[in-house]
Amino acid sequence: MASISRSLIVARASSKEGWDQICGDLSASLGPKDRVLLIAGDGVAPKQMPSWLTVSVDPSDLVDAILQSAAAASAETIILLSPGVSGRGHWLSLLAADLRCLPRLGVVAPRSPSADAGQWVYLTSPELLSRRDFRAQLSRGWEKGYQRMLTREGALTGACLAIRASDFEELCAANSSEPSLGAVDSGWSALVERILENSWNSGGLYVSHASLVYSYGPIYTAKVFGAIADSDVEFPLLSASLIVKDEELDIERCLLSLKGIADEIVVYDTGSTDRTIEIAESCGALVIRGYWDDDFGAARNRALKHCRGRWVIWVDADEVVSADPERLRWFLADPSLLSEMLRVKIRNFVGTVISKSVTHTAMRVFRRTEGAFTGALHERVVRRATVPGLHPVPATGDCSELVLDHYGYLKETVEAKEKVTRNTNLAQKNHHVDTECDAIIQQARTHMMAGELDQAIELIDANFDKFATQFHQLTAITVIFQALLVRGRYEEAEGWLGTLEEFDTSQLKLISYRAQLAQARGNWAQAIELYNLLPEFQIADDGVEISRGYHATDMALCFSSIGDNRRAAITLLENMRERGTLDLHVGVLVELMQTGGVPMEELGSAIPAENEQYFYAQFLQIPTERAEVALDGLYLSGTLAQSGLLVASMVAAKAGTGRALEWSIRLRNVGLVSFCPLLSIARGTDQPPSVRVEAAAICAAAFSDPAAESLVAELLVDLAADEEVRSKVQTYAPHLLSLA
Repeated sequence: MASISRSLIVARASSKEGWDQICGDLSASLGPKDRVLLIAGDGVAPKQMPSWLTVSVDPSDLVDAILQSAAAASAETIILLSPGVSGRGHWLSLLAADLRCLPRLGVVAPRSPSADAGQWVYLTSPELLSRRDFRAQLSRGWEKGYQRMLTREGALTGACLAIRASDFEELCAANSSEPSLGAVDSGWSALVERILENSWNSGGLYVSHASLVYSYGPIYTAKVFGAIADSDVEFPLLSASLIVKDEELDIERCLLSLKGIADEIVVYDTGSTDRTIEIAESCGALVIRGYWDDDFGAARNRALKHCRGRWVIWVDADEVVSADPERLRWFLADPSLLSEMLRVKIRNFVGTVISKSVTHTAMRVFRRTEGAFTGALHERVVRRATVPGLHPVPATGDCSELVLDHYGYLKETVEAKEKVTRNTNLAQKNHHVDTECDAIIQQARTHMMAGELDQAIELIDANFDKFATQFHQLTAITVIFQALLVRGRYEEAEGWLGTLEEFDTSQLKLISYRAQLAQARGNWAQAIELYNLLPEFQIADDGVEISRGYHATDMALCFSSIGDNRRAAITLLENMRERGTLDLHVGVLVELMQTGGVPMEELGSAIPAENEQYFYAQFLQIPTERAEVALDGLYLSGTLAQSGLLVASMVAAKAGTGRALEWSIRLRNVGLVSFCPLLSIARGTDQPPSVRVEAAAICAAAFSDPAAESLVAELLVDLAADEEVRSKVQTYAPHLLSLA
């Protein structure tokens, strides 16, 4: 490949052997118009110099020597190669090409296994670099896997720098307090550091991920200048990537949660027929109108092609991102962060909005240069390039600054999107596109979601010996144990606990499953004892949460089963405060509190404000007397939210005119006149006339409400002969009898 620009490569060598080694690599990388300037000590230069080589022996002015050679070569680009650094293949032309994309006074450096920070390359063994055949193989594979990727960085090594020839003199300029460059050895380091400093303060520091060099000698440590956490249109820090179809109910909530966190949002639409695209565009997302081919991994890779950030977070439309934007961005921008992929906590809400969440960790944030997707159904991020010697598993870390709330497993969402049918088809397809172990587990999980428990049991039982990793073993045991438990096959479930003990190094799952088995068998006290052995919160060996909080409902049911309703209620209330969820109907909790002597104000303080409407709505499904007593207790304790007041207005309308009057006073005192329960009763055509007129008369007498007076008059005219109606008016509002 010919170089796209005229480049001057400035190299240094401290020995004849070192130069011969570098020269052999350079000669194969040069374009026809590229030239090399060798900065060398006496006796280092080769005896027979090729036409592309100029030697400068211990120049007194390093910058001037470089500028003169660049002018003589009509160079557009100057490449500084520190001692021992070289490359093979097309590294030079790729580096020069990326330099042309930078702003003025910007410098760019290649990737290198001999560097750290954003230039780092994660090899299986650094010793591989000593093999010439490996270096050639690595360079060839690298160019195929890393094409035209350029990122702005806050740290850079001086191992190799590409600079525009027109910028070189300005970037080499010293301020008044800096010393002269001095001798070649010390002067080279000072020159490189000065160029980096000046570029950081002007055009910026960049890494060309397609270009790769290595060092025969030292490992180069990056100089850290700072974290680039501010939003950058040209070189974003973080891209958010989604694939969607018909997500108009969820997508706005998801995209709004990304505001201030992601620099750009890329939405790949696979054929929506609703308002998804319109909503996404109104939220500022870049929408790609794409297609669907029954492969989530392939669709995500198509979305990824449109992302430009240093980091990518991939989310679904039914997820909400929770993070402090400033803390998260500073974390991702940290130049010392070597992780290539990051695990985050995902809280999966199941059942209803207020039901319990299942927390697990998963790789959801990754360096765009390193990650790509695989898997038709349960897609996951893998290393983008399959280069021999490159570590197959990306360097992973944890990102505690970010949590995802996933609502896709809520009952109504699963039913609306027909997830079970879709997942069954894709799980079968996964047998052809994913590892066999992953495909078996995904198929078994899909059987579980469809209620096909026996099929899930048979599939895991027949294939368990194929699972070689701890993750696959623990996941498979989880699937078969839960299926056996639901089917009531307790002896078989206990047998699998013996297998679990062998693979569960933390023993947390073993304790949890023993507790669940004891509970299923009715051994309540034993189950409580085992649940109490679980930690407050911990991620087990398979990445899934194990905690007492997750089993709060199970513990509460056990307490209730042994007659301790007070402890049962307290357990549920504590979990509501900590996690904001309740996996039982509110009516069950209210009954436990009332029979266990727990003050109702404890419930009011535990209901999470963000989901209070879902909690209070369930009061409408509780027997009226119990619901009204509970709501009254909440009101008197001062913990009844406004949405609770609105629910109370509907409950009170069914609780008789006495209680309706009390709630009418309360609602009117806060300006909610239209929700007056007495008016609701009076307007209810399903009520007996005597009940309607009684409510209207009480309302008219208590509040002088014109609407109530009008209803009294209407009923008196329509039912003039009804003595009971007239009697009610006479009792509560005799001054209105004249309206008849």
